[in-house]
Amino acid sequence: YYLKDGQVLEVHFTEEGIYHMLGIQHINGKISGEAFFEKIDKGLDFDSFVQTKGMKKRFNDFKHRIRSFACIYEIMRKNKLFYVKNHILNGTTINVEYIKHGIINEKGINVGIRKMNGLLTAFTVLVDRAINPIATIDGLQPVEVVRLEIIRNHRIVEEINY
Repeated sequence: YYLKDGQVLEVHFTEEGIYHMLGIQHINGKISGEAFFEKIDKGLDFDSFVQTKGMKKRFNDFKHRIRSFACIYEIMRKNKLFYVKNHILNGTTINVEYIKHGIINEKGINVGIRKMNGLLTAFTVLVDRAINPIATIDGLQPVEVVRLEIIRNHRIVEEINY
């Protein structure tokens, strides 16, 4: 993201970030971030998250977050970016530096971005109900994005000027 003030934010998607965006650690804490993709390779599917009554409830609590995951690419392409002062969202303990925001099916979908292992990483997904789809970004400082480059395998595959 090329910002109006001259800053460039290079946001990465990592396996650990995807694990957290899906909320797997909340649904089944026995699956670690390091083992998550290995377990998928060995056949892990969402049916395994409804094995116990407690796990099924946690899975249902995270359905909106999991469903929203399919929309992350589109949200990341939008120019709505917000800075989180002090890196903690108001009223929470959620540590993020930036929030990418979009509205999907009248709900606010927010991708939290923070530094992990020295890289800005998409790390969490927060879903705001349709009754107040801007709850997460309310009061945050908007950041003006002037251009976006989407890079895969070290090549620019798409460029958007806002």
